[in-house]
Amino acid sequence: MGKNREETGTHIISEYSKLAQLEYKKRHDKVAGAVHWSLCETYHIKRSEQWYQYTTELVIETESVKILWNMNNKTDQGFENRRRDIVVVDKDEREHS
Repeated sequence: MGKNREETGTHIISEYSKLAQLEYKKRHDKVAGAVHWSLCETYHIKRSEQWYQYTTELVIETESVKILWNMNNKTDQGFENRRRDIVVVDKDEREHS
């Protein structure tokens, strides 16, 4: 880094790609966690009062719904593709979101 460049937090993060990727993933997971928290409210599943205090579980299942967090998906060709953040299986509707 040059001596004359202003060193801001944004500048430092952008200079170090691994650190930047980690920060992007943290931000992404926070947003996905808020969505997961909202889904729990929609399906009347116990959760924390505040979304930012919520800790996601890999699998939450009730009689009417199953919510999967960050699980690998198998394709018709038999290989795993990228992880979906959240999968919702509405057992009453038999639909996958």
